[in-house]
Amino acid sequence: MWCQRKGIFLFFYILSTISFILTCFLLYKSAHRDNVSNTNIYNVPAMTSDKFVDKFRNTKVKSEAETLISATSWMKTETPILTLFTSWLHRQDKYVVQNRTVQNWKYFWPHIRPVLFTNDTELGDICRQQGWSILPLTHTAIEGVPVVKYMYLDAMLHFNSTFYGFANSDIIFNDGLVNTLLTIRRFTDIYRDPVLITGIRINFDYKIPYNATDMKNISKVSEKGKLANPMSADYFITTRNYPWWKMEEIVIGRFQVDNWIIRFSQLEKIFVINSTPTVIALHQTTEAGILESGSKPNKSYNSVLIQEVRKIKINTQQARVGCAEFVTNFTKHGHIELMRQPLSKQC
Repeated sequence: MWCQRKGIFLFFYILSTISFILTCFLLYKSAHRDNVSNTNIYNVPAMTSDKFVDKFRNTKVKSEAETLISATSWMKTETPILTLFTSWLHRQDKYVVQNRTVQNWKYFWPHIRPVLFTNDTELGDICRQQGWSILPLTHTAIEGVPVVKYMYLDAMLHFNSTFYGFANSDIIFNDGLVNTLLTIRRFTDIYRDPVLITGIRINFDYKIPYNATDMKNISKVSEKGKLANPMSADYFITTRNYPWWKMEEIVIGRFQVDNWIIRFSQLEKIFVINSTPTVIALHQTTEAGILESGSKPNKSYNSVLIQEVRKIKINTQQARVGCAEFVTNFTKHGHIELMRQPLSKQC
């Protein structure tokens, strides 16, 4: 009888020891996972330069805004978070700018899939060798300029990602782009409600030397630039359920393409987010200047088209980034948060 009791005691002792060890192991794994989830995916501080952030603190957006969401920016991406596309002509005077764009966008793979729309076989082969995907231009308008809506529809037809976006071919980004999108994906119902994410660029002289794949260097270079006109925007990121099929056939590279995308979103009651404070978008300014589209033929094509189809003029006071209902910003700990943006009466 005594031996039987001793055996039972030994059995429960071993069982409790194993249970204790297993519990400690699970607690360790949980703590390790929580620690990882608060790190930046590129292992650099999730923060733009102080000078850049201060420009937006001076607008009192952060102090007056209603904080909706505060979150870390890290999340695993099984498929690219963004399919980012553009289009350009193969020009020798734009080689430096376009080459930097190629290097910068491909740096973000696998989080971002860079895509070039072109019917130029030679240009397509060059970019494909650099890790870009190539799609043909299926719809163009005046002077062979791509129609915006079909670029989105074609990109969604060929690639799977959470977001789809167009950016001008002279724009390079910092890692704030990926971190901002991860935050928005995590804390908005993007599968039910369409979203438009847009922002204002920073103009800087393309002759200034910098490394297009060094995020700290890009942040430092941004301090030498100047925030562009708040009436303009250079990138437009949307969800798959954004109603591009309803959009008029406006084209890239002409006046008010940005204003109409924003205004169209407002009229369609779409969730518009100003991501300027958390995304550095550098515009590589060449000798053509910051209003290069103004020197192109049919520069007013988009505004004329909207006036003919909609019977309205585009109100740029309403159709601007500052009239987005929401804005991203940084917490004091460097995390990205999504807040309601106070709107002026002009909006």
